[in-house]
Amino acid sequence: MKKTLLSIFGALAVSSAVGQASVDWATTQNAAWPKVSMGVRIMSAVNANVLWATGYDGTTGNVSRNYSYFTRTINVGSTYTSGIIYQSATTPLIGDTSTYNIASF
Repeated sequence: MKKTLLSIFGALAVSSAVGQASVDWATTQNAAWPKVSMGVRIMSAVNANVLWATGYDGTTGNVSRNYSYFTRTINVGSTYTSGIIYQSATTPLIGDTSTYNIASF
């Protein structure tokens, strides 16, 4: 009985130690989105220093406008640069060239 309990507590101790998030991973960073209620649509890590992400306006009742934004960092998240990709009354996604005029960029 003692060996079984010792084995169970040992397994729990090891699994809880392994399951801890590293400090670097858990750091909160500001993506510099221009609105308070934003959602991430696509995120792409280019390398250890550069990250690009696209986002959307998540404001409740946002039915008359569809904004798509981007943000990027080139210094491991110390600073972010963001901007608007396009604004449309329809609901296009990035790569959907049939619903809007590319020349309007």
